[in-house]
Amino acid sequence: MNHLIAKIKDRNKTKNKYYKLLSDKAIFALPSNLADAVNYNSATILDDVDWFIISEFSSADYCLPLLKEKFNSVDYELLDVKLFEKLHFLISFQDENYFFQKIPKTS
Repeated sequence: MNHLIAKIKDRNKTKNKYYKLLSDKAIFALPSNLADAVNYNSATILDDVDWFIISEFSSADYCLPLLKEKFNSVDYELLDVKLFEKLHFLISFQDENYFFQKIPKTS
């Protein structure tokens, strides 16, 4: 099953940081050129057709706890329109893959 989860910027440290946006929709297509993916480096600028890859992500210190737990969409409230201005990034769960999309402040 496919799900789109939104992470909000939370300066007030409220309980919910992750909210459900969509279910049953595939947002990203798995690219055919992942063999050429670039190891993540914040100094690297990708072209539109390039992808970053992070090997052994789930064992890294910076792995989000959300990704280490069994995912259950019932655990997430729907995102209220009032919180759209606080969007930080999106996580799409699709076919055992995780896709991340940063939301720039200007968007």
